[in-house]
Amino acid sequence: MPNFKKPMRRRDKSINEISSVYSILKNALVLRLGLCYNSIPYIVPLNFVFDENIKPNGLIYSHSALNGLKIDIIRENKSVCFEVEQDVQIIGSPNPCNWGMKYKSVIGHGKAYFEDNKEIKINVLNQLMEKYSGETSNYIYNDDALDSICIIKVNIGSLTGKKSG
Repeated sequence: MPNFKKPMRRRDKSINEISSVYSILKNALVLRLGLCYNSIPYIVPLNFVFDENIKPNGLIYSHSALNGLKIDIIRENKSVCFEVEQDVQIIGSPNPCNWGMKYKSVIGHGKAYFEDNKEIKINVLNQLMEKYSGETSNYIYNDDALDSICIIKVNIGSLTGKKSG
């Protein structure tokens, strides 16, 4: 995994409280997963859930079809990076050079794996449904549906939070 230990240029924008970083990861709606295959970068937006209970940095789960470019790339190269943001707002100004952006973001690195355990699949799908529908329920997934998806699990190695505005 890359070692990005160079300090953030704008340290005043760094989010240093892990609880704030975790909050962004829990509440952001889209995760952009960065992959690389044969030195060619590839990025894909995903629905996701974050589990902070797995130490040291938590886990990210998403679901996918069983086949496709991201699946092929992960099979070859498990190293990933990801980005999420929330509270994004453009800040205008009479002077075009003074425009800016208000946001909170998290960038992380980790290793991606496929989770095949049926109970974990159901648990992740229920978490996704709760996050995106706002409803807690005992959803029913038939075996054909469960067999047609894979769960992508990212073991997080590092996290960096940043805010502006």
